[in-house]
Amino acid sequence: MATTIQDRSGHRIELTDERRKRPVKRKKLRYHYDREADVMYFYFDRPRKAKTIELDTDFLLRLDPATEETVGITVISFSRHFPFLRGQVPDEGELETRDVMKALLAA
Repeated sequence: MATTIQDRSGHRIELTDERRKRPVKRKKLRYHYDREADVMYFYFDRPRKAKTIELDTDFLLRLDPATEETVGITVISFSRHFPFLRGQVPDEGELETRDVMKALLAA
């Protein structure tokens, strides 16, 4: 069975069963914050070309076009969405994915 997600403009993306059966890898989540543009780029491994899906205003999901694997997330107007982090986030860094999930669930 496949799962379908829909972006804000109504485009549907089908996530295949094959992708859902793969074991979840524990990866480090890297980020780069562009203070001038107020954009936060989260990515696994390294930045790379990807298919971009607008999930909601200012939230972009980045998928590898060949595998449908999530390769990153971009948050536009980061400080507006996460004001409690203003001034606390270095421009570059690396996080454990489980720590990110805990922080997002607590927000």
